[in-house]
Amino acid sequence: MKEKGDVKVFGNVKEHELIVNLLSKAERVEADLQLAAADYTVTIEREHNKELYELWIHNEDRRGWIKKNKEKELYVLSKEDTAALVEFFAFPEQTVNEMPMGEVSNKDLQLIRFIIVSNPQVIQYKVTYQVSHALYNTLAAQPEYYLKLTFPTKIQNTLGIKEGTVVKGEQMKNGYRQYEIQFTVPCNLSEAQRKAIERYYEGYNLFILDYLQHIKGEFPNIIEIVKEHGMKMDLKR
Repeated sequence: MKEKGDVKVFGNVKEHELIVNLLSKAERVEADLQLAAADYTVTIEREHNKELYELWIHNEDRRGWIKKNKEKELYVLSKEDTAALVEFFAFPEQTVNEMPMGEVSNKDLQLIRFIIVSNPQVIQYKVTYQVSHALYNTLAAQPEYYLKLTFPTKIQNTLGIKEGTVVKGEQMKNGYRQYEIQFTVPCNLSEAQRKAIERYYEGYNLFILDYLQHIKGEFPNIIEIVKEHGMKMDLKR
């Protein structure tokens, strides 16, 4: 009962209450649109009646949807409730034999968003990236992998940080191809200094490292890569 597209029948109170509880907390929206095939079809039995629900729980934004059969309304779940459903279904990952990590290019790792925000204690850098199917399998076979952010000279001087900061990447799971990494740098700056950093996007570089922290790919000037991706997406539209 763990293959995507299966019909799963809920007969006991605990399982029924799980779905009902999720629906009560979900955001309800009109959904008069074409949707891809659901990940799961769920039948809830109660008092000799059957209620059929369709579930989409492997969306890239990590927010699941539930739709009652033939109704137009769609229930949008929080990320936390979606994660609980994913765990409940325990969709198995394909077993991948451990493999060495080769060089990674922008064909395998696409940077699609770069955001700088701050508060009086920290500067936060958020990078959203998308992996190819081949890189997904490679990273899934690694014990872990890392991403490193380096700073332009101007920002190094302001923050007093010369070396880049390294963060462990999110584990590949559930077939997701899009992920976000967050780099947090402590600071003790004036509001004017922080706002200046938030506006300055040039010269940041990203590196991907294997589990031994050997560099396997370099992505210079993140913001230019993100802009190029945005222009390509506009052309496709």
